[in-house]
Amino acid sequence: MSNLGMYQMITVWSKKFGGPANLLIATACAGYVVLRTGEGTVRTIIKRAKKHNQEKKTETAKEYAVNRDCKSDEGLQFSEGDKFKVLEQDGEAVLIEKIGADSNPYFVSAKFLNEISEFK
Repeated sequence: MSNLGMYQMITVWSKKFGGPANLLIATACAGYVVLRTGEGTVRTIIKRAKKHNQEKKTETAKEYAVNRDCKSDEGLQFSEGDKFKVLEQDGEAVLIEKIGADSNPYFVSAKFLNEISEFK
């Protein structure tokens, strides 16, 4: 299509929308709707992917059993036989999920976990 054909097409659309200003407004509104819909879709996909990734980490985390009654410096109470999963570790700080506890997760020291379980 040549330039004249494109000009003719825009002229016809402008007449259908009641003038070039209305065509411009309609185009801008349509673009806004398309962009917002796309943004919402991408956000939903990212949320689902992150959730799936976190669930996968939790499922594959190794489970440890506590071998004595104790209380951490952070105030977390353990009884012999309690179980926990290590979710993440960064140096001395360890993020754990105590199995059966309502207010998970907890941060405790690696040294403490090493003393009360087989965690290394």
